[in-house]
Amino acid sequence: MSPAIPNETMDDNRRQIIDAAENRYRNYGYGKTTMAEIAEDVGMSAANLYRYFKNKHEIGSACAQRCMAERIDQLSVIVRKPGLNAHEKLRSYVIENLMYNYQNAGVDQKINELVQIIVNENKDVVYKQVEKEIGLLAEILSQGNSSKEFAIENVLRTARSIQSATIMFNVPTFLGLYPIEQFQEMANGVVDLILTGISKR
Repeated sequence: MSPAIPNETMDDNRRQIIDAAENRYRNYGYGKTTMAEIAEDVGMSAANLYRYFKNKHEIGSACAQRCMAERIDQLSVIVRKPGLNAHEKLRSYVIENLMYNYQNAGVDQKINELVQIIVNENKDVVYKQVEKEIGLLAEILSQGNSSKEFAIENVLRTARSIQSATIMFNVPTFLGLYPIEQFQEMANGVVDLILTGISKR
């Protein structure tokens, strides 16, 4: 029986595996990457790699979740940034989300391919990210209610509606349709419409 791996070492090794896998996916794509190649990049045997991940799909899922978490982290900074009122935060949130997705849709096509594969096979990953987005939007709306900028009866329901209304700015497939300037104009128009509906009169 193999000796138990300390949790700290286990976490560090998992991070190294995910780093190596992501690098492979960016250069060669998910479909052309094997467990043996990832193991070689990390400097371990393929057999040892299976002590950390059951299969390539599990590694791919971890990579996709990390990529999506990076976007959530950036949006969290906007939501909790001091000195901005709720109107400004909502607009900054939508525009920053658009810019992040637009830039990564063009630069990391192979990573987007990976995310799409994981989305198709493991929708729970996406559901969790959507709930985090809704939570961030709810924070902005709650701030707006407290500052009397907004008059929202059901914050969570409104946050879900805003997430749905801005979904076009999240999907790489749509982001190849127009230049960024046109998307920015569209996003600002959507925000204007939302603010008209939720602002206190």
